[in-house]
Amino acid sequence: MERNSSAPHLYRAAVASCAEKWAPEEAETLYLPEKINGERRLKHVEGQSYLVDITENPNHQTTLMTGVTYRTSMDMAARHPYNGTMFGDIVEGELANGLLKVVLQKKESMRLNDKGQTVNDCLNERSVGSIDRLKHIYAAKGFPLVGAARGS
Repeated sequence: MERNSSAPHLYRAAVASCAEKWAPEEAETLYLPEKINGERRLKHVEGQSYLVDITENPNHQTTLMTGVTYRTSMDMAARHPYNGTMFGDIVEGELANGLLKVVLQKKESMRLNDKGQTVNDCLNERSVGSIDRLKHIYAAKGFPLVGAARGS
């Protein structure tokens, strides 16, 4: 049985999507909590822009959390089944009563998202970010990097 203190094994991974376009999205009003367990998750940038952040979590260097799940209502337990944000994302909305109200606009199917990225561009960006995060966790826990001697 592998315990939390043992070094996990990392293998090379390739992620590819068959999606040629981003799926259409319906207009939706969602909510992001300003704080979770007393730790701030949204930092005001300017105007109605907020950074999704984890640095107030004392274990932020070693946590596997990658972001914050939207809520479908102002109830913290009403987690959206699949929609969320990643740490480092900037979101726009109106902050009131500890929740950021985010209005997502209806979008037709398109090849590039609002940032000019394809589906594969985003998958690759997220994959590289996740691997980098795992490297930081390995270092913080003192685990050796598998394949490090071979330059992988």
